[in-house]
Amino acid sequence: MGAKDRTTTIKLDPFAREWLKALAKARHRSVHALMKEAIDHYLARQAGDGFAYQMEQLKGKPLEARYRVAVTQSRPRTVGLPVHVKEQIAAGNNRVRVLRGWRGLTVAAVAARLADLGSGASQRELEEIEDDRRTPGPGLLGAIATALDVTVDDLLE
Repeated sequence: MGAKDRTTTIKLDPFAREWLKALAKARHRSVHALMKEAIDHYLARQAGDGFAYQMEQLKGKPLEARYRVAVTQSRPRTVGLPVHVKEQIAAGNNRVRVLRGWRGLTVAAVAARLADLGSGASQRELEEIEDDRRTPGPGLLGAIATALDVTVDDLLE
């Protein structure tokens, strides 16, 4: 670890800790590597595709340069659902489909995010959920919420 690197501690509930350990073992990776990757993915999603590319180009550069890019490229997280999304849901459209469309994601992109999260949901299963032919269980519901960067309540209300 370099002189400028610092350790950050995160407290996880026992279930999340065990799930993370199992996922790391299944993927033949360390828990540390999975957590770093998850944070990198989250930050890139928050800032957009250009951010991830810029940060990759800045690896090894001074922390101040990376910080400037992060601050200028990041966008604030949306609080609550926009009115037009709520109207689509109120009109009877499938919540997962509406939220996926709002995020600008394809079914394949959501399936890829779910795979990154360790969910076994396939693209076909997502299509069945969006067509109201399948109801996701609590675990899959939480994973879908994470993949869409919304709350579980946004998927249920």
